[in-house]
Amino acid sequence: MSRNLFPIFGSYTVKPENYFKLIRDSCVLLNLSSAPAMLLRETLKHQENVETKSSALEELGVYSLSPSQVLVILSQRNHTNL
Repeated sequence: MSRNLFPIFGSYTVKPENYFKLIRDSCVLLNLSSAPAMLLRETLKHQENVETKSSALEELGVYSLSPSQVLVILSQRNHTNL
């Protein structure tokens, strides 16, 4: 993203990353190794506290996706048995 997408849109706006927050967060989740992805999934599924879920996402740098959206993205990973 930072090598291709942002430079292309940098010609049209000062901060192109502001237009791709969801894509950036999705890429972070899809590039997680298996163990952290499984741990995040279990945390999001079994924790009732919204603050705990939010802090788990913020630790990874995911700010624009809701916990339910994160679970959908994690379920679509091909290389794990999530």
